[in-house]
Amino acid sequence: MNLEEYLYNKVVSRIDKWKAKRIYAISFFIDPNMENTFNGKSNVTEFSIGYNTEASCEHAPQLSEKRWNLMWHRKGDLYIIDSRSKKNDEGIKFLFEWYEKKGITNIGHQDTSKDYNADMKYIGKGPVGCGELLHAVTNVAKKLQAEGKIERFGNIPIIIHDLENSWYTEEATQHANPNGEADVFLKALREGFPESVEEDEETKARRSSIAKELFNDPFVQKSYKKLMETFEGDDEKKAKMKAALGIKDEWEDVE
Repeated sequence: MNLEEYLYNKVVSRIDKWKAKRIYAISFFIDPNMENTFNGKSNVTEFSIGYNTEASCEHAPQLSEKRWNLMWHRKGDLYIIDSRSKKNDEGIKFLFEWYEKKGITNIGHQDTSKDYNADMKYIGKGPVGCGELLHAVTNVAKKLQAEGKIERFGNIPIIIHDLENSWYTEEATQHANPNGEADVFLKALREGFPESVEEDEETKARRSSIAKELFNDPFVQKSYKKLMETFEGDDEKKAKMKAALGIKDEWEDVE
């Protein structure tokens, strides 16, 4: 069994169990993270699926960030490639066996000095292993659309994304939805989510707290400091990078 076939069977098995009403998007979450470790390798890429409903996003406008910030209110989560669970390690074992068969080595390595251009726009491709898994996941999503496996939910998109909607997940989403199923999401993303939804103070505080907690994670700190070192002596680029990443000065002086 190849990787795409393995992932396809796992995804279909999970989707067939979903009973929620008014699902408007399926989330394919690709997560390369320094905290993800397996077989002595860190920065391993994980893969999970879930869905969003009109109720969970409170019927947010079509082009709003609230509607398309899929991790904020995702339901039905299932990790198919999970590096952290010994009870659910079948997928990660299969993936690493597949890497070995394909001759893919140095899993998790990433040269962060080449990840951003002069304007601090992310141009990297993620760590070794991420692109290969992403390619397989994209083909799985495309096959689901082609075979009508999600027709019972309507003409909905499969959104392939990481935490930041990187350029390569944006491209993957477009390829996975060849008949325009993801056009509204892509329009919202490319226009910067022009339809705003006013958040109450409790939601704002929760979002800020989660972001700060993530930023202060030791693995994130290590990656961030390493990234900042590549701009040593160039305060302007450092400032641009912090702005691009949404890092607040008052969180912590990590430079």
